[in-house]
Amino acid sequence: MALTKPWEQTLVDLRATFANGILRLTIDREPSLNALSYDIIEGLTESILQAAHLDAVRVVAITGVGERAFSSGDDMFRMNKIPEPRSQVRFNARTHHAVLIHSMRALRKPIVALIKGYCVGAGFDIALACDFRIAADNASIGDQRPLRAIPSMAGASWFLPRIVGLGRATDLLMTGRRCNAVEALQIGLVSAVHPLAAFDAQAEAFLQSLAQMPTFCLGTNKANLNFGLINSLETSLAHEVDRFVVNRRSRDNVEGEASFREKRAPTYTGVPPGPATDDDVPV
Repeated sequence: MALTKPWEQTLVDLRATFANGILRLTIDREPSLNALSYDIIEGLTESILQAAHLDAVRVVAITGVGERAFSSGDDMFRMNKIPEPRSQVRFNARTHHAVLIHSMRALRKPIVALIKGYCVGAGFDIALACDFRIAADNASIGDQRPLRAIPSMAGASWFLPRIVGLGRATDLLMTGRRCNAVEALQIGLVSAVHPLAAFDAQAEAFLQSLAQMPTFCLGTNKANLNFGLINSLETSLAHEVDRFVVNRRSRDNVEGEASFREKRAPTYTGVPPGPATDDDVPV
């Protein structure tokens, strides 16, 4: 049965558009600073799971409508009804936020957070789970939840120390303060900052450059990074060799080596290799 493309689905408070290999997922709740709902989280998750099976999708970009916010986090009025049974709170977090974060890291394609304005709370969690974070100069990034006696619950305590180090992560997660764009760039929380007026053009250029790269190879490196975070050097080296052998079968690997020999620019398709052969079995 053919897949229903995410940009052809009916999504609630979430726009999905596709062009030139780029799937854009835009949180569309500008009056509430793009606050998250369970419908939005489910829409993001479903779109990412579908993108994993669509070769045409080379890059996923996540952003929010307008210039005031990437996302202000969970909608406290819609999602966090008090009092709520602890079992229901646990169920909601594990079946919504955790599933989204896991699907983002499992997707073997680059995901880019395009951040304007506020990026806080669960919006911060989503940005941290992306492979790249690009910010406008009006960005305000952090986790204000401790100021409301709410701890992290969707990966911030796992991602943040690995991105900026334990000391800076402790500062951000235990004070509730936010970084401006300059500080975020200085500490490695974002990889680039652009003036707000030029942000869309600069972000588009970056997305287009990623979409023209060898997608399967990028996905292999992403999987290697995920694997290396929780395994020993010896195990990671063996894993890299196995993935290297599989990547050798891809059309893009053949094209990359041919273009090097022929001294020309490569043209990649992003298509993964075919079924495994006996040569792919680890020894």
